[in-house]
Amino acid sequence: MAEENGGSVGIIRQQIGEILGTVRSQTDTLKEVQLEGLRREDRLAAELRNVKHEQRQNDQIWSAKLELLGKQIGEIDNKVKNLESLKVPMESFAKLRTYAVALMVIGMVIWSVFGPILQGVVAMWIGGRK
Repeated sequence: MAEENGGSVGIIRQQIGEILGTVRSQTDTLKEVQLEGLRREDRLAAELRNVKHEQRQNDQIWSAKLELLGKQIGEIDNKVKNLESLKVPMESFAKLRTYAVALMVIGMVIWSVFGPILQGVVAMWIGGRK
């Protein structure tokens, strides 16, 4: 019976040894998985920091672009106001041009009627001085 107990004890020790080996192996695997998880977490944290940094840079770029666009819109608005202020003088210039054309037409009519008479008077005056 002692041999049976000794054999049983040996089998139990062998099973305990196998269990301990399995536990150690699984513990080592768990540690590797934990380390890999920590490495991934560190990589993700670094990537997240990079993404946030890039986002801040993009936000700064867009803010600068929006500010520049606002200035350009202000300049365009000023130019439009300047053009609108020139509208009245341009309308006055158009009216003045219309009056000038009318005066030229009147002048041409007067010259066509009185021109030959004036030429005759001038010719007699010049001829009379000789």
